[in-house]
Amino acid sequence: MNNKTILAALFLLLLNLTLPAQEKRNLIFRAVATDSKISEISYGAADKLIKLSIPKGYRSTAQKYTGPSAIQFYDTSAPPVDGKFPLVAKANIPKSISVPLLIFIPKHEANEEKTRQYHVLVISDTPKDFPSGSYKIVNLTNKSLHIALGDDGSEKFSVKPYSHYDGKITNSKTVSKRFKAYVKVDRKMKEAAHSRIFPDKESRTLFFAYPENNPKSNNLIRVSSVTETISTYKLAMSSESLNPN
Repeated sequence: MNNKTILAALFLLLLNLTLPAQEKRNLIFRAVATDSKISEISYGAADKLIKLSIPKGYRSTAQKYTGPSAIQFYDTSAPPVDGKFPLVAKANIPKSISVPLLIFIPKHEANEEKTRQYHVLVISDTPKDFPSGSYKIVNLTNKSLHIALGDDGSEKFSVKPYSHYDGKITNSKTVSKRFKAYVKVDRKMKEAAHSRIFPDKESRTLFFAYPENNPKSNNLIRVSSVTETISTYKLAMSSESLNPN
């Protein structure tokens, strides 16, 4: 064995020692679709896929998952290529999150040549991180939203594309907040939405800000909501409700 061969073998050995092992995680996750129900989707390793139906308007069945931090999702309605279904989404779960909610945001419209792909926004769904009375405003557009909340518009903040703002109410059961959103068009701020949102002290609420596709609407942005109580969360996390993989 010559010196070059020895050096190459040592290099490969050192490389294998320094590469991190793909650590397996034990997670319980749920998912929600933001535009329409996702029926033909599966997750897991390519040789062991678990079917999942992702509804719009409420969270999916809780999934008990053991595997890598990056959960991969495949379109099982599409024809396999080289024996594999198309990969349509990947959810990278931070180490700090053990009960993630996966929010599926479409990247484009599906057509004959292309399977629909998704951004996946990951948030912690535990009552500690997402308690009753709290809400999240999720930006589903490809532009930064500049938002003013309240009748006087004093609560001002910006939300980047595919990210969210965290808010909380403490004083009454349900709060009606005026919601105004602006986007930058040709270097000028243009009003994109003028409506109201209704955070509830007894629930945790997701407010999704979508592009408005109705040409008759005066708004560029529309808002919908997904709510859940802590008691519903606990029921979903119970062993009887879990779907193990």
